[in-house]
Amino acid sequence: MKRILIMLYILIIPLIFIIVGSEKAYANDTKDTVWYDAGKFREGSYIRVLRTWEEQYDVVSLNNELVFKVEDYKNLNNHITFEMQSNYSNGEVARLSKTDALSIEINVPTTGLYEIGIDYYITESFSTKPIISIKVNDEQPFNEMTDLTLDVEWKLTPREQENRYNRYGNELLPYSNSELKWYKTYLQDALHRFDTPFKFLLNAGKNTITIIAENMELLIGNIYIYNTKPLITYEEYYNPSLPSFSHGEMIKIQGEHFTYKNDLEIKASYYKDPAMEPYTFRHTVLNRLDGSSMSRGGSKVTYEFKVERTGYYYISFKMLKNSYRGLTSGRRIYIDGEVPFQELNNYLFKYDRKWINHTLGEDTPYMVYLTEGMHTLSLETSLSHLSEHIDRLYTIMDEINGLGLAVKTITGGSTNAFIDWDIIRYLPTVKEDLIDYSKSVRDIYDEINKLDPTSKSVPDLSTLLVASDQLERLAKRPNKLSSKLAELNEGSGSSYQLIGNAIATMQNQPIDIDMIYIHNVNNLPKPRVNFFVKFIDGIKSFFYSFFDERYKFESNPDDDVLEVWMGRSRLYLDIIQSMIDDEFTKETGIEVKVNILPNTQKIILSNATGSNPDVVLGIESWEPYNYALRGMLINLKEFPDFAEVVQYYHPNIFTPMIFEDGVYGIPETQSFYFLFYRKDILDFLGLTPPNTWEDVLKMLPILQSYQMNFYHPLGGEGAYKGYGLTSQIIYQFGGEIYTENGLGSSLSDEKTANAIKFMTDLFTIHNLPLQVPSFFEHFRSGTLPIGIHTSDLYLTLKYAAPELSGQWEMVPIPGNDYDNDGVVDRWAPTYGQASIIFKNTKLKEEAWELVKWWNKTDTQVKYHEYIKMYLGERYMSIPANLEALERSAWDESVKRVGLQQAEWSRIPAIIPGSYIVEREITNIFNKVVLDQVNYRIAIDESIPRIDRELRRKFTEFRYLENGVIVKEYIVPNNSNIENWIPRKGRDES
Repeated sequence: MKRILIMLYILIIPLIFIIVGSEKAYANDTKDTVWYDAGKFREGSYIRVLRTWEEQYDVVSLNNELVFKVEDYKNLNNHITFEMQSNYSNGEVARLSKTDALSIEINVPTTGLYEIGIDYYITESFSTKPIISIKVNDEQPFNEMTDLTLDVEWKLTPREQENRYNRYGNELLPYSNSELKWYKTYLQDALHRFDTPFKFLLNAGKNTITIIAENMELLIGNIYIYNTKPLITYEEYYNPSLPSFSHGEMIKIQGEHFTYKNDLEIKASYYKDPAMEPYTFRHTVLNRLDGSSMSRGGSKVTYEFKVERTGYYYISFKMLKNSYRGLTSGRRIYIDGEVPFQELNNYLFKYDRKWINHTLGEDTPYMVYLTEGMHTLSLETSLSHLSEHIDRLYTIMDEINGLGLAVKTITGGSTNAFIDWDIIRYLPTVKEDLIDYSKSVRDIYDEINKLDPTSKSVPDLSTLLVASDQLERLAKRPNKLSSKLAELNEGSGSSYQLIGNAIATMQNQPIDIDMIYIHNVNNLPKPRVNFFVKFIDGIKSFFYSFFDERYKFESNPDDDVLEVWMGRSRLYLDIIQSMIDDEFTKETGIEVKVNILPNTQKIILSNATGSNPDVVLGIESWEPYNYALRGMLINLKEFPDFAEVVQYYHPNIFTPMIFEDGVYGIPETQSFYFLFYRKDILDFLGLTPPNTWEDVLKMLPILQSYQMNFYHPLGGEGAYKGYGLTSQIIYQFGGEIYTENGLGSSLSDEKTANAIKFMTDLFTIHNLPLQVPSFFEHFRSGTLPIGIHTSDLYLTLKYAAPELSGQWEMVPIPGNDYDNDGVVDRWAPTYGQASIIFKNTKLKEEAWELVKWWNKTDTQVKYHEYIKMYLGERYMSIPANLEALERSAWDESVKRVGLQQAEWSRIPAIIPGSYIVEREITNIFNKVVLDQVNYRIAIDESIPRIDRELRRKFTEFRYLENGVIVKEYIVPNNSNIENWIPRKGRDES
């Protein structure tokens, strides 16, 4: 036995050396590799370009603005329409349609840094801000020039008294009306991360400025060149010799009563506390400026107030800043449109868990001089106190990510902890670098903590301390980095992600305001009530809750009232009910009561007892078929104006709601698949976004040579591969899922089988990642810089990964020209929610009127504006009505790409037993990819099970009898969809 063990030992040792030697050889081959610079794109950011400019050029001081009229440059803009505008007194203006470019020549006295101003007018009501891009002398020297947001305003108009409260007694938000007027602004950062507008480098003499309208039509007036003068200090501002007539004055402004706002999401809200003004425990009333709605940099509200007596006044706020403990919130404070002195240019409000009265200046309060008459006070969220800290953290993140990618390249992606890699040989300063990162992160945390002298720590930025500790720990054993990437730059707990999360936190600057006091007396009302008042109020609220009839589910509806169940959360209930009451009921006289749909099983049970509603809104689009199959729903094609209602939809989106010759639902929402990609990484690799699957295969070797890859949702974490994941490739390759009569599957047909082979080859031959828990995290770190995902990822990236702003893009998904007709087919499902009407309703015509009204363009546009205003952009969905999508409050990029991808909407039909086909496609995929079974064998094994189950279900629903077809069933698909939905035509380009 000993002899055998010795022989085995002798054989195993050389084998280990061979394995390790091969790993070292691989590493040796990477010695000359050019590491990917993960932060290269950020060198083009304004903050870094400005640093370089300031080392070489001066900010030019001008006594007066330089004014340039666009009418003087008609010869440079033959493609642009110029016209006189009666509401603009400075001459002719240029009308820019979307994507139009206007060029203007300007002359400046000396080479240096200047600010650029612009007059502009939006030609129609808007729900988003206009975006332009700027070129100076045909170049865009910093990243932000490609996506410049122009400031606009919405004016708040109080509701009429009879419309001020909804049927539940809750106060509704006032109307927000876009201000159609001429605006003048100097171009600046959208998040207000800087104290002054953008500086642009201009040469002495002639320069050409090109303005491109990106998302809406604009009128452009004069162009201005100037530089903001430095603000005076409060000491210079205060002049006690000014005539003052004020004495004992106090002006009170309700926090919720702002007149203008520059973001549709800014709103008033309700805070339950008896110290609030106004307040009621029975209902919700608007009694504060909702700080979370204007926590984003650049958000601005304006209050109007009247001063009776000229003089100096203090400004105080009854405010609450109880979120993001230890972090200050910055506000730029304007009086009559101007910041009066430097100390108010970025005033910091400290954390306090209770409502307090805060006077500007605190211990040495500031006074502002106000003359008799009307004035404005504006509060604008500012991030300028954090911009340098954020940029330094971005630098550290980029270097950490670059280090992680370099380690993966050295090791070939190996995470084997038992292999001894000589990382230091290829990255000789790695240990010192990790220690420097750790120290820098901790220093930044300490500097931010010092912004609030009363705070001992910043718990909401503790992720920075965790990241610092992790980096310090990694520095102790740098040769083990290959097995420690989860702590470095991969996954939600890595140092890279922890720092990114801290940046996202830092960019939230909420402050709730109940009352603004403009005063020169010191006895302000107390901000809080005593314990006994709160205790009594709590008892009253508790007992009232037993008798509160609001939102209670009604199982016995009134026969004269249209009963509607809503398949959405309670957050949406007030919006939908109020819209119906304010508009639909007033127009038609039809009373409607909306309730929350507890769950879809409730529908079957309620139908059996006759207590079902008349209409359901927001039900998942695959549900109506099951109810139609059982005779529970009205065929909407029975209504004579059905064709008129569906004209703004892509026909294929109705497929899952079709049963026999009827259509049993109207789509409300849809969710697209987009191709997301990192512009910075693809530029570094010399790649362009793929148009076809052939392009994807060509780019894979380059991606994989840098330990990167392409993501397909089939490689998600779940084992079930439903139609949403598989049908897109099947349809793009010309395949079908069912036979024409639905009695069998088409999986064995050549085109469908080839599609299945391709989708499995992606993972077995082309090595796409098979189990990705979070594409977002990998996209953020750069290990998966390109991939297909639903449109939901757009908002996740926008809000959860601010460090990638401007460095990612989305386009329609790659497709396949299977029939060589020159058109790339990009078919993909667009599941969403729908509206249905029950057959046993006694109010059939009234129900149809509601469904029509709810899904028409104007209603859907207004509904999504209300969602953005009441709940925020993150709660918005994409309208199925394509005209509503085009006019909606969504960002232009979502609308542009969404409308392109919508033309390739194709959802697999639902038939009796369709679940078995979906299940067996999953089984085929898993057998081929995981068990290495030949795809033809896997298909042949599934077909008998599919056919057997389909025939059983068709027999159950009496389409078959003893194996013989007794009733024809036609499966809706792309080739015959016009039998149910009129096809308006599709732009194949």
